[in-house]
Amino acid sequence: MGYLLYEHIRNYFGVKVTKGVAFQFMVNNLLSKECGYRSITFMVKLDITF
Repeated sequence: MGYLLYEHIRNYFGVKVTKGVAFQFMVNNLLSKECGYRSITFMVKLDITF
């Protein structure tokens, strides 16, 4: 579910993430499922920064 939501956010912003960032997001999502939305927000900010 979180991955699909992340895909939607990525497509919405039109940002193509690198494999490293995608892997980091997956690790974040697995380590903190209770803070899934917070991790997604952080990753989106990170994508925009780069």
